[in-house]
Amino acid sequence: MVELASAWLVSSGTTTGRERREEKVGCVAIFLASDVGLFVYLSALLWIGVPALLLSARLSPTSIAHLIKETSPTSILVSSQTSLVARKTLSLLPSTHFPPPSLVTAPPYSTFLLSGSPTPDCPLSPVPPPYEDHLPTDLDALILHSSRTTGFPKAMHHSHAFLLLFASAHRFEEKMGEGSSVVTSPLYHVRWLL
Repeated sequence: MVELASAWLVSSGTTTGRERREEKVGCVAIFLASDVGLFVYLSALLWIGVPALLLSARLSPTSIAHLIKETSPTSILVSSQTSLVARKTLSLLPSTHFPPPSLVTAPPYSTFLLSGSPTPDCPLSPVPPPYEDHLPTDLDALILHSSRTTGFPKAMHHSHAFLLLFASAHRFEEKMGEGSSVVTSPLYHVRWLL
């Protein structure tokens, strides 16, 4: 599923991907509902070495515009639920912010469960090779944002190593029948680290 999503990201023109560290690619913003699709697209962008900016659907257009000015994404993945806010956001960008990011309607993740092209107008290219040329100190894998308690949200850049460390910190022994549960904040928000 992730490999097909990465092929779609490249064949749709959302991003080019990269194979080497010295290649510079713009980030791609993910402005989707918090479901499996968000994780599929995040994983697909990581697969092809493209920084992912995760935007909360709870942010105002003004706050999103601030993050766009701060991070300069080349594209914004949207759904039918988020496209109206995304269009409003682009209208708030100053005319000096050129070129504006393109809005790309992301197919639902379920389309990547089927064989063939997820959209008739965009045939899939071959699956891009995985990006493996990163260092633990490279802060270009994931961009989360602060909670905006004192103004606009701030972009928080993270490495591939951060993601692995975060995932390993959430391994729990399976204890049947104890009634424990774990609640975490949404993935796009830096407070999810707590």
